[in-house]
Amino acid sequence: MKVIQRFSVSTFTLFAFLMAMAIAEVGLRWLAPQTLGHSRRVKHPDFGEMAVPSRQGFIRIPGTFEFGYTNNSQGLREKREPHEFARYRHRILALGDSFTYGIGVNDHQTWAYRLEQLIHHPDVAVINAGNEGSGTDYALRFFDLYASRYQANQCVVFFHFSDFENNLKSPIYFIDKQGSLSLKPIKINRWKQAIALNPIYNWLTTHSHLVSLLKFGLLDWIHPPVNQAFGGAAYPDLFRPLPASMLANTQAYLAHLSKLALSRRIPLKFYYTPSQEDFEACRMGRKTNRQQAFEWLANKLNLNYELLTNPLACTHYSLSDLYLPDGHWTALGHALAAAEVERGLAPVAMEKVASAW
Repeated sequence: MKVIQRFSVSTFTLFAFLMAMAIAEVGLRWLAPQTLGHSRRVKHPDFGEMAVPSRQGFIRIPGTFEFGYTNNSQGLREKREPHEFARYRHRILALGDSFTYGIGVNDHQTWAYRLEQLIHHPDVAVINAGNEGSGTDYALRFFDLYASRYQANQCVVFFHFSDFENNLKSPIYFIDKQGSLSLKPIKINRWKQAIALNPIYNWLTTHSHLVSLLKFGLLDWIHPPVNQAFGGAAYPDLFRPLPASMLANTQAYLAHLSKLALSRRIPLKFYYTPSQEDFEACRMGRKTNRQQAFEWLANKLNLNYELLTNPLACTHYSLSDLYLPDGHWTALGHALAAAEVERGLAPVAMEKVASAW
């Protein structure tokens, strides 16, 4: 009799727990929808944080965006595998952060994809090697290791407003006072990797609002969401000159990347990627300190560069036309950026393709 009673109590407890979970799930779906999607990031031994290789998934953030993405076996936002690029005679390597990867838009809406469509030549490929949350150190490291493997004939680097902060963190390289670089050891947590790749975990985070709420709550508790660049807050002033510490790392990365491209005879061009702050400053007839600092460094280092601020910000389009609520570009923003890059690169690209015929 006691066994039956214990069994009944256990069954009732389990039933009550499942009912509470179901009610919480339905309540969240109706009243407070959560972010849904696959785990997007894993550690790479050469680059640190990168997109999960060989993954096709989606991210849905209520009121912000919903988009699908495809990563190839090396974590690039490409449906094509590395060996498939050998069939092209001209390969343009696209490097940058989440604006190049294309957070917030679908595969066919990223500026790298649109650029290839605009060039519209069967012998030209644009390889999207953008990496969410990265700085110029990632662009330098990826170019160093993979530009030759992908046989890149040309390289485009998008430099975003936030790269000064990201470069200050410098997760890939040590930089000494003379500007010389040495690699940092990259530690990989096997447990975190296994969780990120676990199919059951990913199914739950793409279908359950309750699991997603618990996931992000736990992550925020373990790692409070703050920018560590300035002891917990990003440099707040948009117009006062940037601290020398921010300029030093960025200058070192830009200089090394430029020299490396020159030594390998791969044409390299930088594009300043405007943020919402740049958009608003442009409308006031001003420039943010990030844009001014980038221009100063680019001219000092004699870089080949263009600014995307005027073509995107100083137009008849509104902020919401070009930027999603989280600050990333809309599909229109990517299309305008692709058109500007195509305008600047097409003659060079076509000339190189023609010379190979």
